[in-house]
Amino acid sequence: LPGAPAAIKCARCTRSIGPGDVYLEAMNQLWHPQCLTCAACNKPLPEGAFIMDEQSQKPFCNPCFIHHHAERCGVCAKPLTGQCLTTFHWGDKYCVEHEQMEKCYCCGRPVCNTLTGGGVRYRDGRLVCNICMTQASPVDDQ
Repeated sequence: LPGAPAAIKCARCTRSIGPGDVYLEAMNQLWHPQCLTCAACNKPLPEGAFIMDEQSQKPFCNPCFIHHHAERCGVCAKPLTGQCLTTFHWGDKYCVEHEQMEKCYCCGRPVCNTLTGGGVRYRDGRLVCNICMTQASPVDDQ
């Protein structure tokens, strides 16, 4: 019939969404529930709950978003999902569980292989990371 509304179609599979069919509305489109899936794991997004990656404009389930897009700890590389610590001057972020790690005498960063390339302890007790080694002023170490 002229003027009749066009059939409503799923944004992914393009099959019709008929009267009484269950559907989701997300990203200004309509979807069959099984067709709205995570961009990483392809599992359906329950009840249309997802996190949109702003750069790719793709939907992710929460675990996949954390795995693929969360900032990482500078010490252990785990995703930073809760509270984290940040070095004041340098902006390095790391897990709260690393708060007790020994810090570089010069820059205050936690001394570890991943963040500072390790470090050296001088006889006077100073621990200096490898980033700061060229700037450190060693005391007579003999």
